[in-house]
Amino acid sequence: MAYDMATTQGHQAGQLYGWLSAWGLRQLGSQPPMAWMGHTGHGMNALMPGMATPAQVAELSAASGVEAERIFLRLMVVHHRGALEMSQAVLERSKEPAVLAFARAVLASQQSEIDLMTTMLQEREKR
Repeated sequence: MAYDMATTQGHQAGQLYGWLSAWGLRQLGSQPPMAWMGHTGHGMNALMPGMATPAQVAELSAASGVEAERIFLRLMVVHHRGALEMSQAVLERSKEPAVLAFARAVLASQQSEIDLMTTMLQEREKR
């Protein structure tokens, strides 16, 4: 599942970067990350809502076995919720059909993965 998520998100990032390039926009502008949503750094200077902090990544790196799976799933649920927040913000701000379709697809896929990860986490909490 982690491989699928990394592959999918890599593709999505490439698609977004391609649009920025085609529209003559820079990947990082003069405004802080997430300013387009009315956020400034999301409290931790994160590039997006739901990004794990360095401390959380270190905790995951130090863990092993089922505990590592639990930490990973918790972090990824939060990360995916950040994607839902961003996608909803796009739907409220854009009129571009391709962008709207992309945001709707992200909403559906991320929610589906949240549901799956929640089930997986519940199974691991029983251990």
